[in-house]
Amino acid sequence: MTPLFSAKNSLLALAGTVILAACASKPPATPPPVEEPKLKSGELMLLESQNLAKYGENWKLGQQKVQTGEEIVRQGRIKVEEGQRLIDEGNRIMRESEEAYQGIKK
Repeated sequence: MTPLFSAKNSLLALAGTVILAACASKPPATPPPVEEPKLKSGELMLLESQNLAKYGENWKLGQQKVQTGEEIVRQGRIKVEEGQRLIDEGNRIMRESEEAYQGIKK
């Protein structure tokens, strides 16, 4: 009967250790209390609406700058194309002149 008594003591000691460890651990953290939204004063509401209006004005300003930039880019492309046409025409005239000069010289 001695081995049976020893096994019971071992199990009791193990169970006691587990219970003691469970009691010694920290309790689970409780979530912070949920705060109810506070009513806003009229001044705070006015300030927030002014800030929102500033965002709208900034957006409009940004949109105008984008449109202006797109127009400048479009005009720039037209100028580049016009410049390339002038270069091509000038090169053609120079080539024809050189060919005519070479024809007279021979």
